[in-house]
Amino acid sequence: MSADITVLLSIYRTAPFLKEFLESLKRQTCRSFRLLCRFDDPTDNAENRELLKKYEFTEILEDESHCGVVETYNRLLKSARTAPYIMFADQDDIWHPDKIESALAEMKRAESEFSPAAPILCHSDLRVVSEDL
Repeated sequence: MSADITVLLSIYRTAPFLKEFLESLKRQTCRSFRLLCRFDDPTDNAENRELLKKYEFTEILEDESHCGVVETYNRLLKSARTAPYIMFADQDDIWHPDKIESALAEMKRAESEFSPAAPILCHSDLRVVSEDL
């Protein structure tokens, strides 16, 4: 799957907001992305795996070991090393529809200002909400 952006997601145990996050990705104005996930619990429930399969933009990094969140993202990063752009996500995120588009535009703007070879780090603000948003 070719994509401008690879979104990395670590999933641990039950993820009660995973569907809402996936739906927020489905609503993105930028469609050129893939979601690369890794389960950090070899016994994670099949329900989350089945849910991910319903979204054509998802890929699962198959790895049967529990290693913690830091190592999980390290493994995801290694797997996505050829991706032109990378974004990190949490399993309880809900992204605004233009998040990927805005981040990609900002990264490209920074590249044009500095250099396409320069490492670029872009971050966005957040809004803390209750479980009912």
